[in-house]
Amino acid sequence: MKPTQVVLIVIVLCLCLYFGMTSRESYSLDNYKKFEDYDLIGEPREGVECFEKTKPEKCMSMCDSETGCVGFKHSEKDDMCCLSGELLPVKKHIPGEQTTTYVKIPNGYTFEQKGERLGGEIKIMTEVELDACAKECDSLDECVGITFHGAYCIPKKSEGLIPKYIETTSSQFFSKT
Repeated sequence: MKPTQVVLIVIVLCLCLYFGMTSRESYSLDNYKKFEDYDLIGEPREGVECFEKTKPEKCMSMCDSETGCVGFKHSEKDDMCCLSGELLPVKKHIPGEQTTTYVKIPNGYTFEQKGERLGGEIKIMTEVELDACAKECDSLDECVGITFHGAYCIPKKSEGLIPKYIETTSSQFFSKT
């Protein structure tokens, strides 16, 4: 083989590897509830980790792998994302700021509205991921939903569960579908 042929083969292999790897990195934000022009995460503080030059898909990947992450906000204007294990007690409307909040929703659950539903506690679990919290609820016959707040999980039953949402809380209730 001539040296030019070897160089050409190496270049082709490098291009194939590069484009093959990047095309496999596809993310879907389907398991996230999107709030455009709302900040439900807040400013960087304890429990809120921010990253510069990060696209929403990368934020989602980081949130999915972070224990206790319930969602993230992404600023298109600043190209920054912030992960959090809790939501702000109130929805902060910020039109024109190009900020979107994404709240993670476990498979088999829905996000009906922001907030917590009191009562109906089956048990309290700590240091658990959102998906593990949902799986625990799935394993309990009487469980109708979960409350999640920064790695705290509370599976809930319908008996004693208040139908009204308390919106001024950083906990989130997810209904089982």
